[in-house]
Amino acid sequence: MRAVLLWAERTSTGDISELSFVPAPAVWRRVSVTSDECRGEDCPFQESCFADAARARAENVDLVVTNYHMLFAHLAVRHSTGANLVLPGFDLLVLDEAHEAPSISRDFFGFAVSEHTLTRLAAAAASMGNVPLATVLRQEAAGLFRQLAAHRGEEATAALPAPSGDAKPVLDALERLRRHALTWADAVRGDRRALGTARMTVRHATTAAERLAAALEQPSPDKVTWLEADAKGRTVLLSKPADVSPTLRSLLFGSCESVSLVSATLTTAGTFDFFRRQVGAPDHVRELVAETPFRFREQALLVVPQGAPDPNTPEYLHHLSRVFDDVLEACGGRTLGLFTSYRALHAVRDHLAKSPWRILCQGDAPRTELVREFRQDVRSVLLGTESFWTGIDVAGEALTAVVIDKLPFPSPADPLIAALSQRDPRAFDTTLVPLAIIALRQGVGRLIRSKTDVGVVVIVDPRLADRRYGRRFLRSLPAMYSTRDLKNIRPFLEEATRARRD
Repeated sequence: MRAVLLWAERTSTGDISELSFVPAPAVWRRVSVTSDECRGEDCPFQESCFADAARARAENVDLVVTNYHMLFAHLAVRHSTGANLVLPGFDLLVLDEAHEAPSISRDFFGFAVSEHTLTRLAAAAASMGNVPLATVLRQEAAGLFRQLAAHRGEEATAALPAPSGDAKPVLDALERLRRHALTWADAVRGDRRALGTARMTVRHATTAAERLAAALEQPSPDKVTWLEADAKGRTVLLSKPADVSPTLRSLLFGSCESVSLVSATLTTAGTFDFFRRQVGAPDHVRELVAETPFRFREQALLVVPQGAPDPNTPEYLHHLSRVFDDVLEACGGRTLGLFTSYRALHAVRDHLAKSPWRILCQGDAPRTELVREFRQDVRSVLLGTESFWTGIDVAGEALTAVVIDKLPFPSPADPLIAALSQRDPRAFDTTLVPLAIIALRQGVGRLIRSKTDVGVVVIVDPRLADRRYGRRFLRSLPAMYSTRDLKNIRPFLEEATRARRD
């Protein structure tokens, strides 16, 4: 906390990414405010608010760079109000890394409700003088989430039961809170801070009631709703739209003069068909596949090791660790390991603990710090899961090999994937394979970052060579020489490096 407070006096942005460490969630919650908690004009700190300052700067510039959540918030608010209240108005919109837009939009247009959501509202009731109502709301919330937790049991995720618990007592308490907050707002009009609390409570109580009712009392076939454990094992109720294409077609393409979506990985097997369906692109959209400026046949080698066991067998992790031994030896370290699970990541990290190479592992430091260290120490090894598959840009000899544990299929335990699979008997071919292709292309794309780079990508998954759908993956990767033998790595690197010097 001391380090955060010292930084807060120096920073001009308030952006957590400036910190050289990852603050504990409990610490960050005490010094930050989410959009749901923002008091707006009623906040006594409005004049020093970093977010307000950023918005003010944005009003007077020609180019705004933002993230997808802010963009979707802007589009949603503009759709409902007709006003540009989040971002300034704009004529042209460019979505970079556009392959991420459908997934992030599902998160944005979905919601989560936890017992903590309701106990915060109970605390607001108490602060407005209605302690009995606060007690009732806490008790009813605890009872509802006990029922939901009992259904989830020890599972990390679980589909909602039918019926999904008795939400009526909680909904009644939330309605009483909403009415109490409206009455309180009339009584404290002269107190700006108290008025802000009342208004915010009305808004949050209404939203919480709508979400609980939508999830537990009026479930929609257009949404996927489930139970999940948070970091502390507490049950959370979540919901996401199953299909965001109608929303994106309306809010994105239907409300902006020009929208350009760009990414290195929008196509699967050479077509935009899957991505167009995901984002609801209109029929008249123009397409362009730009050829890579890199000469992959000269710069890169694909290795699918012969004899690798099926990734679902017990002996797979041992084999994967031995592959890392061979690759690191051939490349002198200089390897980025990309994993589809923490289990595989930790198994390889533990195996390499006594190796002569410096091992940088996800979770040891912020991602930006790990990448900086990896780039500077050219013999180091960097290991990471999903967030490391994209955005890692390390040109030169520091990154000579990318090792991918297996084809990055979405987890069948993911409630959204499970729901899509139930709705579409062909979901494996129409959805799961295209999603995995896009993810694999992102991972492979970490290897060659300049015209002078040389390297190998090793995919330790025999399904790429043995299964019929493996050909769809291979057709989607850059055309490069391939081998099934790890012993070919060293001669390839020597020959490619010599050719580059010549």
